[in-house]
Amino acid sequence: MINKNTLPERIVQNMIKKLCISAILHSKEIIGTPDITIPELNLIIFIHGCYWHRHSCQSPQKGDEKIREKDSAIVSHLKSEGYTVLILWECNILAQPLSIENRLKNLIVSLKKSNF
Repeated sequence: MINKNTLPERIVQNMIKKLCISAILHSKEIIGTPDITIPELNLIIFIHGCYWHRHSCQSPQKGDEKIREKDSAIVSHLKSEGYTVLILWECNILAQPLSIENRLKNLIVSLKKSNF
């Protein structure tokens, strides 16, 4: 079962709202059902839980290696389709929200400049 609208997702959703950017949540139209899609910038955001997606903050035995392989294949496919893919990790969002917000803001500014 996939959890939607987790605390880390809601935090990032609020950051995007503050930037006055239109986003689509959990689009089933895009492979991998990204947590957040910003169509005007061709930006896909995945918010990964550290345990299930085997982040380096977890011990190597935790999580499922097949999920990590699937994540990698999805990212490769989306990049080949012209999307910019951003993966944000649960631990970073919760521990360093200001840093994540600045990273997101800088990426969005950069993508807007490159689109014009």
